[in-house]
Amino acid sequence: MLRIKEGFSGQQLIILPEITLQGITNSFPVNLLHLTHIGFFPEAAFHFVERPEGASQYILIYCVGGSGKYEIAGNKGVVGKNEFVVLPAGISHSYAASEASPWSIYFLHFSGEKADELYQKLVSASSVDDQENALVDLRKSLFTEMYRCLESGYTADNFSYVCNTLWRLIGTFLYPRQFIKSHTTIASTPAEKSIHFMTANLDKSLTLAEMATSANYSIPHFSAVFKQETGYSPMDYFIRLKIQRACQFLNLTDMPVKLIAGELGFQDPYYFSRLFRKIMGESPLRYRRREQK
Repeated sequence: MLRIKEGFSGQQLIILPEITLQGITNSFPVNLLHLTHIGFFPEAAFHFVERPEGASQYILIYCVGGSGKYEIAGNKGVVGKNEFVVLPAGISHSYAASEASPWSIYFLHFSGEKADELYQKLVSASSVDDQENALVDLRKSLFTEMYRCLESGYTADNFSYVCNTLWRLIGTFLYPRQFIKSHTTIASTPAEKSIHFMTANLDKSLTLAEMATSANYSIPHFSAVFKQETGYSPMDYFIRLKIQRACQFLNLTDMPVKLIAGELGFQDPYYFSRLFRKIMGESPLRYRRREQK
């Protein structure tokens, strides 16, 4: 059967020269995480790679079309559209495009002091359904951004920029829900709907019943679901949002603490200060003085 490692129509591939890597991978923050290969293989029919001894770097393969399969130390798996796989360093592996529907893949090899830790996190991360177009588009744009930057020259500044961008790319795989929430105003879960409602009403003293109504749930069901999703009770989360906003007021304005308390729906400034100290570990005034040093 025909097998091709590279050379596909429209492919993009950059492999950083070893001599270049030796000169720039020992400095911060490149030493923590950097890439050694980056590329894009569109509709890569007959694509096949086999490394009996593994690679010296970790390999992230992100499929954006078609499908493929892989094998890591005898364990087999399949990768479909908007799914990814990370191959461990130093372990025998192989991967190949599907014969019926060859994959289109973005890929990179990465290494560095934090590579092992990131690999462990990535292998436990879950994929996000491909209807999340904003997430797919961002990943594609980040791959393209890194590729084009390296294409313009292997300078130390270019490589440092690419390595910083790599952290953001990996973040989209580790924390997809957080990315999606930060790029859309549409809440998809009861907790998210309620948090939007809380954020829009930080100047009020919301009741638990009002919060539950915002999510169209009964109070007991809402409280249970909210805590399961966020780790906090609804009222505790609301108070923490208020304190978070209070920190912004303290950092960015000269508003008196009493006025800040009123802006956040606290009629008693002393009660507000007690809550602030409980959550932040210090009084509002002490927080302001420390942050303004």
